[in-house]
Amino acid sequence: MGSGAVLLNVHPLRFVETDRDGNWILPDQHHSLPDAIWLPVVGWGNIEGWAADYLVDSLREVTDQKRPVIVFAGLIAS
Repeated sequence: MGSGAVLLNVHPLRFVETDRDGNWILPDQHHSLPDAIWLPVVGWGNIEGWAADYLVDSLREVTDQKRPVIVFAGLIAS
């Protein structure tokens, strides 16, 4: 993290819900590392095509191919 790595939290949502504009409705609070980016639907194991597309698009947005990427699963608060 001290080297400027991009932190990706892939802990999954329990269910997927979006608003009319396609933005995630995030019903669960989640614990994570400071400044980590949460990609809530890519940590389900075998992911569907739309979720894989979301992962690829998100990686293009948040990485510059010069910084290391650390992928981890955070914890859902109960």
